[in-house]
Amino acid sequence: MPPAEDTLLTQPTIIAALADQAFDSLNRGELPEARDILLQAMELEPQLTQLHAALGSVYCQLQDYPASTEAFSRALELEPENVDLLKQAALVHLAAGQPAAATTLLQQAARLEPADRQVAELLQRCREPAAKSVVSPAREPEKGANSGPVDFQPIADVLRRRPASAKGCISDDDAKFIHTTIAEFRPDVVFEIGVASGVSSAVILKSLEIHAPHAALISYDISPRCYYDNSFAVGYAVAAMHPEHRVRFQLITGNGKLAQGKRLVSAFRRKLIFIDANHNPPYPALDLLHTLDLVSPGDLFVFHDVNLPNAIPEFAYSCGAMELYEILPQTKWHSQDPLKNVGAYRFDGNYQALWQILSRYLAPHKITQENLAALVWLAGKARQA
Repeated sequence: MPPAEDTLLTQPTIIAALADQAFDSLNRGELPEARDILLQAMELEPQLTQLHAALGSVYCQLQDYPASTEAFSRALELEPENVDLLKQAALVHLAAGQPAAATTLLQQAARLEPADRQVAELLQRCREPAAKSVVSPAREPEKGANSGPVDFQPIADVLRRRPASAKGCISDDDAKFIHTTIAEFRPDVVFEIGVASGVSSAVILKSLEIHAPHAALISYDISPRCYYDNSFAVGYAVAAMHPEHRVRFQLITGNGKLAQGKRLVSAFRRKLIFIDANHNPPYPALDLLHTLDLVSPGDLFVFHDVNLPNAIPEFAYSCGAMELYEILPQTKWHSQDPLKNVGAYRFDGNYQALWQILSRYLAPHKITQENLAALVWLAGKARQA
């Protein structure tokens, strides 16, 4: 006897479930797993444009540009006049250092959508060797009693020991900004959200050792394994880059362990929150939201990859930090190197402004009950103000 109709699993249902799993893995930063699930789904339905496009994006983030180009080419075979696909494929060619191929795709997109401003901007980019930053101009931090020339050589020495396997980590220019910020602010604690290889952790530890030896680094990552290669434990680069650190360091990993890190951080007075986790919208905003209850006026937030889509075109969709940094109120400032990929924000206690900004920004996104509770907490703080 055949099963009842409502117990039957149809092929579209299976594909949809696999696609949901793939995007969940992508949001957690588990790129190899997302790739494998998408390939499994495509075995069932090889003619679904969205699967090819998603696979192309994953391959691009894995820096496998030939595979990414092939995936987007197949997507365009199915929908040759899809302007979004043409732009995505062009970004992959730009990332691979192929501006001529990118130009061909963008010219086709321009014929289809002559008023598309992003197409015009990308065409201009194809003509220029260096990407232009779209990060808003920002005020430099006020110099305090501890300001003055900051010696970067100790940090450079640490960075020279960076493992070749480390990916998606801070650049030397990013490290200079972080080091200078710590030197000027001298926090009692740095709370790092998003660790991956641990290159930034090693830099922060060395900087604290020099400028705030009394301080602690508490680092949290949602996964115990590196998002780009599960064979590496999160934070593995610290042992290679700065094994002799003399600053208190605690690494906390695992889904649901953020509260544990927050309890440790709450015991300190002067806080710097370094947010460098999932860059897809709206996760940087959620990381900010969930750490607002830790800070007092004058404490700092530092965001990595506030210019990521322009610094590295294959991460065009990872624009969450950039979007958040753009809408945050003053006082904020960013690094002055060409990429301007790190930004800082000094919390001034204006909960009402943050409530207005974050509630509007998060409105189009689906958020969990836990995130909603944090937003309700912020609304209460705004009302008290």
